[in-house]
Amino acid sequence: MLSYLYAEDHAWSFSYFQNRKLQSAFACWWDTKPGIDQDHLNLASLEQFAPLHKLEGLFVGFDINMANEESPAYRFAELLKLPAYRWISPSIAESDTADLVKQGWRKLGSKPRDPSILFQVPLNRRIDLPRPDLSAREALAIVAPYMARFEAPWHLFRLSVQGRTTSEGRNDAVVGCWRFYYRKGFSGDVIEVWIFGNGNLGFKGMRVDQDAIGPPRKLVGQGDWMDSTEIMACVNEFEKPSGLDSIYTGIMTLDFQKHARLMWELSLGSENRDAECANWDISVDALDGELVAEILSKRFGYKIKPVKFRIQGQNWEDFGTLE
Repeated sequence: MLSYLYAEDHAWSFSYFQNRKLQSAFACWWDTKPGIDQDHLNLASLEQFAPLHKLEGLFVGFDINMANEESPAYRFAELLKLPAYRWISPSIAESDTADLVKQGWRKLGSKPRDPSILFQVPLNRRIDLPRPDLSAREALAIVAPYMARFEAPWHLFRLSVQGRTTSEGRNDAVVGCWRFYYRKGFSGDVIEVWIFGNGNLGFKGMRVDQDAIGPPRKLVGQGDWMDSTEIMACVNEFEKPSGLDSIYTGIMTLDFQKHARLMWELSLGSENRDAECANWDISVDALDGELVAEILSKRFGYKIKPVKFRIQGQNWEDFGTLE
């Protein structure tokens, strides 16, 4: 059995088994930096498939530029006469359908119209920012003019930092971005807007399952919520649970329809993987900064599981009592 994998933006590898025993294997990757694993490479076992003098030059380390120019992963598949190994992007298949059909491909149907086109979302662009790390309200002030033409029933129903948040409540300029979600009434029509520290501003239309967004609720507190910087100022004053080590803030979310009480939800973690506690997830009232709920999680091998919770500063309880 031969297992062959190739991701054009990441890596390529193969493993060859005979009678359930590994005979030869090779892996090469370039995300985030080039690397190679040839500890189990056995060229002699591949001689039955293709001439060795043609194969041996393919098992070297290479970066994305070499992958695009020399295509050693494709050459390996071609030499072994693998029946299917090329990835066709959906955009190419959509734009060149007639040519693919002429080549023997079979058209099964047409996909629904792209929601981004249907909703006529603004074009992606790069803009100048006042600073690369923004608070929630600063980012929203930049996004709002682009979304102004999406009038009611369109409305902002969720915003969040993806990646990391600074200790001041701003998106990390390198690995953090603000995302804003606009919904048409209580339908599954959604426009996602994201803004990165380098000024990249993107828009994407989506059609999602209404259950994934949540049940229809009355929008609460849209005009009065505390900015992310104000919330983090409160969080920095909270007493931290013991067991956390080198705390960082990851996701920070404000959902205007999730709860009857408007709350910022934050996930704080330990940089130290050997720390007693892995995560401290908290809910903070978005109107007055009160700590409402906390969940502590621990690391069990490669998994992180919740173990304790408490509500509004009461005694900690085992997480199993929630079930």
